[in-house]
Parts: sequence; C-alpha cells; structure tokens
Amino acid sequence: MRLAFKPCIPVLVTALALGAPGAALADVPEGGGVPPREAAPLAAPELRLKAQARGDFVARRLALLDALGTAAPDALGPPLLDLAEFHVARGLGYEAGSFLARAQAEGLPAEEAPRVAALALLQRILTGRADSLGQSDPLLSHPDWPAAPHLRAMVAVSGGARLSELAMLEAEEAAGALPDRILEVTLPVLLEAAVESDYWEIGHALAARMLAHSALGDSAAFHYLLGRAAERGGEEVAAFDSYLRAARGSDAWAHKGRLAIISLAVRTEALAPRERLTLLRQARWRWTRGPLGARTLMALAEAEIALSHRIAALEVLNAIGHSYPETLYAQKAATLAEAQMDAFYAHGLAGDLAIADFVRGHARIAADYRMEPGFAERAEAFADHMLANGITGLAAREYLETAEFLAVGQDLGLFSETEAMRDRLRLKRAEALFAGGQYALAVEVTRGPLLVPDPEIATRLAALRTDVYAATGRDRELLDEAPEDPARDYLRQRAEALFAQGDWTAALAAYEDVWAGEGAAMPPALAAHMLLAAHRAGQAERVRELAEALPRLDEAPGWAAIAARLGRQRPDIFPLRRGVIEAAIGEGRDEGDTGG
Repeated sequence: MRLAFKPCIPVLVTALALGAPGAALADVPEGGGVPPREAAPLAAPELRLKAQARGDFVARRLALLDALGTAAPDALGPPLLDLAEFHVARGLGYEAGSFLARAQAEGLPAEEAPRVAALALLQRILTGRADSLGQSDPLLSHPDWPAAPHLRAMVAVSGGARLSELAMLEAEEAAGALPDRILEVTLPVLLEAAVESDYWEIGHALAARMLAHSALGDSAAFHYLLGRAAERGGEEVAAFDSYLRAARGSDAWAHKGRLAIISLAVRTEALAPRERLTLLRQARWRWTRGPLGARTLMALAEAEIALSHRIAALEVLNAIGHSYPETLYAQKAATLAEAQMDAFYAHGLAGDLAIADFVRGHARIAADYRMEPGFAERAEAFADHMLANGITGLAAREYLETAEFLAVGQDLGLFSETEAMRDRLRLKRAEALFAGGQYALAVEVTRGPLLVPDPEIATRLAALRTDVYAATGRDRELLDEAPEDPARDYLRQRAEALFAQGDWTAALAAYEDVWAGEGAAMPPALAAHMLLAAHRAGQAERVRELAEALPRLDEAPGWAAIAARLGRQRPDIFPLRRGVIEAAIGEGRDEGDTGG
C-alpha cells in the first residue's frame, strides 16, 4: 500500500493543492466510518466487466442476443445474465436491471449467486441509488473482490459518511478494477469527498484518474471540483472561473457549479440579495431531481425569506415538502413554513397589512396548506378578523370552507376529532351571515343537531335564530321557538313579539319574566312597553307598582309620548313625573302607541 504523492498535470496540482495538507493518518479516528470487514457469505464474484466494455457496442450486443436466441428454453438464465453484465459494463444501469430481473426469473445455477449480487449492486450505483444501499452489504467488505474498497467508499460517501484517509486511499487504488463507465459515476463522488475532507494527496490521485478518463477530463464534474478545491484554498477568482466552466454543462455537476457561483458571489458580496434571488429563481428550473433539486429549492426559499417574501417562500417550501417527502429538507421546510405563516398571520391580525394584501396572501397560502395540521386555526383567526372589519361575506365563506376541509381531512385520516371545531365554525358562520343581513341562510345554518353536544353553542345558535326572527318581524316563529333554557335575549325578544301582536296579558307575563331576571336593570325601552302592556291589560295596580319601581323610565325612547297618553287617562299614577307629562302634551305623534 502507498500513501505517496501521485503526480499529475501541473495545473491540476496547483488547483488541488491550494488548501492546507490533509491530516496525518495517525490523526484520523480508526475505522473512519467504514464498517469492520466481516467474513463474506458469498465467494468473490467473477466478473468480466472490462472485457465486456471493450469492442463495438452494437456487434457485441448482437452476439449476446444471438447466444440468448440459441439457448435451450430451460437454460435462458445464463445468457440473460451475460447481457446484464454487458450493460453494466457499458454504464447502462436501467437496461442491465431489466436483463438481471429476467435472468433471476428464469433461474440460475447456485454458483452464479456472487455474480448476481455484484451486478445488482453495480446496477443500483449506476442508477443513482448508491445512497440507499447501506454499507452492510457483505460484498462491499469482501477481501477477495478487488473492486470492493472502491465501491464501499462510494456507497459510504453517498450515504453522507466521512471516511478516513486510509479508506479513501484504498478506494483510489481499487479504481483500476472497474471499467470506465462505472468510474464515470464513482470517481467524481470520491474526489468531492476527498476535497471536502482536505485529503489533498488522494485528491490529486483521483483527479489524475479523472483527467485521464475520456468522458471526465473536460467534464462539468471535473471543473466543479477544481472550483471547490480553489475555493477551499481561498482562491475565489480561480474558483469562479472553474464554476463558470462547469455551469455550461447540463448534468447535476453543472447545476452544482451554478449554485456554487451564486454562493460564492454572495459570500464575497458580489451579489445583492435581490440579484441572488433572481438567479436562484432561474436556477430552480434547471435541475428538479434528487437531493440537488431539493437543495436548490431550499436556497431559493431562504433567499425569499431574506427579503421578507413570505408568500413566495411558503410556495417554495410547500414544493420541497411535496417533492422530497421524508427527507431532512422536508423537515426543515416544514419548520420554516410554520415560522413564515406565524409571522404573516401575526402581521395581518395586528392590522400591519392592508386588508386586500391580507386577503390575497391568505388565499395563496390556503391553496397549498389547507390540509396541513394547524392551518384551520389560522383560517379561523383570519375569518374572525374579516368579520371584525365588517367583511361578513368573506368571513362566512371562510368559516364554511375551513369546516369542509376539516371534514375531508378527517375522512382521509389527516385530522382527528374535528367535530367540536366544525360546530364552532358553524356558529361563527351563522353569526357572520346574520351580521351581513343574510337572514334566511343564517337561520338555515342554525338548524340541525350539533356534531358534539355543547350546551353553550346550542344556546347561542338558538339565540341567533331568535335574533333573526326578531330582526325580520317573524314573531310567530320566534314564539314557536320556546327553548328549554331560554337566554335573556330570547326572553326580551319573546316579550317584544307578544307586545307587537297586541297580546297584552301574555306580553305582560313575558316582560315579568324579564323583570324577574333583570329587575331595575331592565332596559328603559322594555320597561316602557311593560308598563304600557300592563295598562292595556287593564291591570291598573300593576301599572302603579311599575311606575314606582322603574326609576329609569324617562330614559326610554318615546317615553314622553307614552307618559302623556297614560297621564291623560290616569294622571294620579305619575305624581313625580307630571312635568314630563305636561311637557309632552301636544306632541304630534304617540310613539309608544303601537296598537290597541
């Protein structure tokens, strides 16, 4: 084994040697994140990858297909496995997977098991699934498979592990066991890990392999990694130039170059926040797959947040959650989204936003977050604010829509036990409809049983219904309501309805119920009607008692006219108010005389 500096082209040496030397091997924790080798249950796989990679593609493939065509029906597995190996060697991972699956379905000799396992592992690496392999695959630690150290490091790095310098050195030395099309995938990943860990000597060796590789020597990956080495060494101009060359490509490494340009420009204050945002909005659509796509969206969301573009940020954060669920990016997006919504609704409810801006912002947020836990409470607070500002129609619609989404969410298993909140929203909707003069619809909303028995809400719904009847002169419906435990407002409304119908005896009895609960605090207008009802019911003694017991009668609207009318008939019952009565004589209208 060696750990010597591997020579390479001078410009490459310069670019990769900008950082400080890597740590000595003695300083690296033993193991470096690589699992200990265990005895492999399988024999070392015998692959012919390099042989399969040589020669004309079409001719070689036709020969393998001919072999498949001439095979006996019960011996199709081996030629199919050969085709799978051929496609792996040529870097065609998805095609290889198809042939491999067919080979396994046809049946293979037991001795082919190591080869099948190795091809399956390589096929996953070629199709971008190295991070899902895990390092426990026994082939990755097989002492007799020359490619194992290289692939083991590739899998570990793809899964986010930081390897020791020794493990990286073994990976570089084992690269020769693999064909170019597989190295085209693995070398850039390993070189990036070496650069980020400041393993400069191993980085040189890996870079030399890339430079000698026909597809990697002038690739976006190579230029991006040169840029990373330069930036880590403090050479921003050289880094920018390398990133710019990388960004001209169209693969994932080119997109990394684009993001690196933006990050470097921000760090060196070459880009203003708004310019950064503009570039990230453009970059968003240049790459929309995998962790790199999620990283792009997160950078865009953070740029939007930095400029207090909360609605735009929430739209991007929602895209992260939907496109990359079950990832750390999605978890971070959810946390940021909560904070942005808290800030937006706090400003809106405090009146710091214009009503129109609050309404537009809420509509855009609701389009994405209606079915998220906790949003219903925000929507309810929004509707409360609209109602408080007299926007009754919008408030009523918001209460209804929120309740409907809660019901759907509960049916889908997204929410649980939403019934009490839906009852509360129903009540608030009825109140908003009543406040907006939509009396008929308000009454319809108040009818029907609650989802969860709640005496307080039931009482308020009944009271609201009687308010509608009172406001619209539907006295008969109000009197038919007859709740078991009538509220104070209902008693008042019932008394007024009976008074309006001219049923003086019943009206007086109803006013007596109000009087029993309120006493001298009875509103002057009701007290005046109570007195007039007693008078018209022919209960003179009760009239006298009420006149003495109700000191605030002269505050009632139209009381002077009522007193004058009573006074002309029975002046002796108002000894203390004769001046009021005399002053009212001759008034042109009798405001208290509503009939009878």
